[in-house]
Amino acid sequence: MAGPHQAQAAASNNGSDSEHEHDHDNDTSGNTSGNTRGAVLLLLDVPVGTEIGIDCNVWASGPRFKGLCQLPAGTHFVHYSSPAQQRLLSGVVVGVGAGAGAHAAAHGQSPHGQPPSTDPTASSFRTGVFVSVAPGDLVVRRWNAATESLDLETDPDQVERFRHSASPAVCPVMLPCPAMSARSSPSCTDSLGFPGDTPDLREFEPFLGPYPTAQSDPDQPDTYRKWLRLASFVTKTVVSRILPASGSVSAMTSVSHFSDIPIPGVDPLQASASASASASTPSSRPAADPSLWSQDAQVRIRFTHINLKRSFPAGATGSLVTKYSLDKSYLLTSLLSSAFNNDVDLLLGEFQLAFIFFLLGQVYDGFEQWKAMVQLICFCREAMSTHPGLFVEFITQLSIQLEECPEDFFHDSLASESFLHSAIKALLVTSREEPETVPAAVAQAINRLSAFMQTRFDWDIAQNIMELDNASDQDDDEDDEYRPVIVEL
Repeated sequence: MAGPHQAQAAASNNGSDSEHEHDHDNDTSGNTSGNTRGAVLLLLDVPVGTEIGIDCNVWASGPRFKGLCQLPAGTHFVHYSSPAQQRLLSGVVVGVGAGAGAHAAAHGQSPHGQPPSTDPTASSFRTGVFVSVAPGDLVVRRWNAATESLDLETDPDQVERFRHSASPAVCPVMLPCPAMSARSSPSCTDSLGFPGDTPDLREFEPFLGPYPTAQSDPDQPDTYRKWLRLASFVTKTVVSRILPASGSVSAMTSVSHFSDIPIPGVDPLQASASASASASTPSSRPAADPSLWSQDAQVRIRFTHINLKRSFPAGATGSLVTKYSLDKSYLLTSLLSSAFNNDVDLLLGEFQLAFIFFLLGQVYDGFEQWKAMVQLICFCREAMSTHPGLFVEFITQLSIQLEECPEDFFHDSLASESFLHSAIKALLVTSREEPETVPAAVAQAINRLSAFMQTRFDWDIAQNIMELDNASDQDDDEDDEYRPVIVEL
């Protein structure tokens, strides 16, 4: 799989936290065994029973849970939900399996917590933050009981106390980790490799679980490799462009231009106007009342606005309106220029981030943006020849994302014939009807997607298109009976 070639970790006030900002890459090579240096994420004062997840892993915290160690360098999505919250809606339950991290931080026989819940109604709304780490980083977040959130530790004295060893002669990283299984003998911090002074983690050592990788537990699914594939284009720039000013997303409070949920104290019409004013430049500040912006910006996800109903140039003739209403190439090209600075990786990063918000963050607006981007790209014809790399990577990423969907996804109301079936069929139709204009690499990617859909979802796209064509021809034949008859005199 071709990943982004300038991936950066998300490390800014708008969605990541590390004591230093790093522009390092996610390890898109998928090398999970050669990672000899990791980072530590302290999560302090987390209530017992809180659902804690990182990337594609999720478990319930126990009375002694204090965080994770051996985090691979790069961008990670930390998500959580408090057991004290009352569940108001049913959300997406991610079947991610409990890897070594779950055993270390949540195994039933471990002091750290309890096994993950499989009951869809047992979990409350999720909140998620992005964390960016380099080898040896220490990130500290503390539970805020008033807001039920994991707030970044901003007291420099506290951070220094955690980071520096009071007794350098004692090396805390060599202490045994009781959370590990008997056959996994290394300490959970024995390969952290912190530069300079050793972090003073002695009091936390027994309560840290290692990030689950194929190396830490070969018998468990490789969720780290899965995360790398899902987030290969999610960079610091992408995260800072899209996340609300609060730096977090929440299934309960986050809104976007898709939302019709009123914000307390904010007039919905004003909020809508503010969102429209900033649509073309997602990171810009809307020209609205400052107090309105301050409230709205804290919860508003700044997705790029994609108006599929107006995909033609201003002042276009009737023929161009018809053409570009069917072919979204003009809209795609315009958005690449105006919203993404002609950077294909930024577009793909937003596409991945929207899916992550929906799949892992349980934010429905993420699904709406993902849906809009699927339709935007799948219903393009001209752009296939001008941006072949975009289409090849998009199709690859779409397949990766659909691997995470249940086999009956296409029978769900969210994935009805109205958008996903039609969008994927449009790709195949374009490839077959215009073989001379569709680049070979794009055609091959479409064929691979077609084969994947048949294997994964038992959907033969080509057969489905043929049946629809035959039905259309049959309708035409039946209509012949009622057509006017021309009589030659």
